[in-house]
Amino acid sequence: MKKLLIGFFAGLLSATIILPLGFLIGQKAGFIPPFKESTDESDYKEGECQNINPSVSEYGSLKVNLLYSGSPAKNTEVDLAITPGPDNICYKVTGENGKAEFTNVPVGNYYIFFNMNNYPEEYGIACAEVEVEISKDETTEITIDLLDYQ
Repeated sequence: MKKLLIGFFAGLLSATIILPLGFLIGQKAGFIPPFKESTDESDYKEGECQNINPSVSEYGSLKVNLLYSGSPAKNTEVDLAITPGPDNICYKVTGENGKAEFTNVPVGNYYIFFNMNNYPEEYGIACAEVEVEISKDETTEITIDLLDYQ
């Protein structure tokens, strides 16, 4: 029983003092990136697509026609990324006509998806992850009806 209590307190000491101290030292030394509090705001600016894939130096364009039940889906953030998720994205917000136009997109294969933090409630819940290929000096056009992805 004595060994069990010693083991328990050693584990408790390790979890409450030694691990957090090691974490802080790792941050100071640069081995662990500093904690960044999450916000609803993206680190990416609307329309800045050339940095989405910095290893590519050839560009194309993308025009997305976003619909909901056949009508323009306005004021909706359309995200473009190599893989769906919050990292290395490029985004545009559709206008009254439901269109989002991306320029200076590095050539390659991407996913179109939607930021649910600011997605308009009237369009339900979209589960769209649409694949698209961007070609050099060409404009790729795609139409997505959100009703098809619910």
